[in-house]
Amino acid sequence: MHFYQGERVALFIDGANLYATSKALGFDVDYKRLLALFRQKAHLVRALYYTALSAPLSTGSTTMDSPW
Repeated sequence: MHFYQGERVALFIDGANLYATSKALGFDVDYKRLLALFRQKAHLVRALYYTALSAPLSTGSTTMDSPW
């Protein structure tokens, strides 16, 4: 992995995909070390971990009650 000196980098992690792949390959991801590696190699602007949230249990209503 190569970055230019002072290059600004944002890290976006697909949590479900990374988790499933690491388990399938038989290893765990050390997220603190991963973050430290990106901080060492470039100017890390932002690191985000995306994952899905489980849906609430059905209340019998067919409408979605969501703020977004």
